[in-house]
Amino acid sequence: MMGVRLANEVDQEISRRINKDKVSLKVSFVGHSMGGIIIRSALPRLEKYKNIFYSYVSLSSPHIGYNYSSSKLVDVGLWLINNWRKC
Repeated sequence: MMGVRLANEVDQEISRRINKDKVSLKVSFVGHSMGGIIIRSALPRLEKYKNIFYSYVSLSSPHIGYNYSSSKLVDVGLWLINNWRKC
């Protein structure tokens, strides 16, 4: 859902700038943690703009999930969330 919303917002902004500014446009994305996952989920919906994409930087994003985590801090945090929400 958040990826769809981001894709819609980026689509509107790119369309507005392409129509307004006749200069070359380059689009870069920088995402931290879940922001990197949200950006990655939005990219397929923005395929029509792939020729103006410049870079994608993902910092500390869990692209393979938390199953392979070796951090006790992450394990404790997930345990707390699961018990708090009764998941």
